[in-house]
Amino acid sequence: MKKLALFTLAAFAATGLLPVTAAFADGPSDETSFVTQINSLRATKGLAALAVDTGLTGKARAWAQTMADKSVIWHSSLSDGITADWQKLGENVGMGGTVDGLHIAFVNSPHHYENLVDPSFRSIGVGVVRSTTGVIFVAEEFMEPRAAAAAPSIPLTIPAARTPISVREPAAVQAPAAVP
Repeated sequence: MKKLALFTLAAFAATGLLPVTAAFADGPSDETSFVTQINSLRATKGLAALAVDTGLTGKARAWAQTMADKSVIWHSSLSDGITADWQKLGENVGMGGTVDGLHIAFVNSPHHYENLVDPSFRSIGVGVVRSTTGVIFVAEEFMEPRAAAAAPSIPLTIPAARTPISVREPAAVQAPAAVP
């Protein structure tokens, strides 16, 4: 009986009579792969690895889903949904067949590459959604956090020991140097 029910359900799904969602979230595996490849690229340039930020990841996942639902890519309003104190934001969006293929396309595109290797970026969030036809929609969100105000520093100077000057011999005086 269970086999018959499963077979019937499979038949409905195959014929399209069972509703199927337009796209599904990938989960962390493809997202992790993008982050790993980006950080590997940055390492070859002597740059720091990007830290995964949960806020950026949430925005990226939501944007990837939005693009997949419409089957078209476009850039989001960068600051929408970002609650962190940021100084600079960047975004790469794409669609394609494989994670590796999309990453190579980003590397080969001058403007996307700029985001990948921007030394001021410190954080990243990646969202990946696959359509039912297997097309990958990806959003990569980059952030440079606003620098925290530096604590005021009070210079600690210790006066140099004074050498007594003989009253009988005047100290040598040098003329000041000209300031360019």
